[in-house]
Amino acid sequence: MHIMLNGSDWRLMGHWPYTPLMGRSMETGGELMGATEWIDATVPGSVQADLMRAGIIEDPYYADNSLRCEWVEHRWWRYQKRFAAPEGVRMERVTLEFMGVDYAAHFFFNGHRLGWHEGMFDPVRFDVAALLQPENRLDVVLESVPAENSQIGYTSESRTQKARFGYKWDFGTRLVNLGLWEDVRLNCTGPYRLDDVFLRSDVDDAGRGLVRVSGRVDGLMGRSDAVLSLTLEGADAL
Repeated sequence: MHIMLNGSDWRLMGHWPYTPLMGRSMETGGELMGATEWIDATVPGSVQADLMRAGIIEDPYYADNSLRCEWVEHRWWRYQKRFAAPEGVRMERVTLEFMGVDYAAHFFFNGHRLGWHEGMFDPVRFDVAALLQPENRLDVVLESVPAENSQIGYTSESRTQKARFGYKWDFGTRLVNLGLWEDVRLNCTGPYRLDDVFLRSDVDDAGRGLVRVSGRVDGLMGRSDAVLSLTLEGADAL
């Protein structure tokens, strides 16, 4: 069962680097203020799109507005969402999944640090079964964008998993994206989980169609009583 956490009920705040990881001020004990106030945010989406909707930046695709938006990529950005867990959601496995995070981020769930991830194309997954409450708070802190080549640069020196087009290309201005650009969801399952499924189709010498399926089943450690079944056009295959 998937519980989608997408929507326009997220919040977003800009910060100076490292500030959102430091808790409270050592001098005053008060909450460290952000580089912006909290604004409404939409996921999937981008920081720049949310800032434009809030009137903090102007349309970067008009005239030379993009030059006045380049400060965005040098801040850290904190996404936050509060949500209630539906009744009966307490399954044996509850995985918090981010299908696209751009780019490097720290993840927190109900005040607990889940971990850190870098790379905009790899899904991020955390086991949150022990942390899930009737009312929950999710925080994602995005770091500033990494240094990367634009169109004029050396591909051999690229070391990131981030699209280079936003760093300036011949068909577009410089606008380096930050944000949760794909689905965010809770995946609730029983004791087993099928993941990394990949299908390959082929035809043998006799003209018969072949489908090869590979994947990973989590939760099988020490178990010998699990059976995996596939159904293809009504025919069962073990």
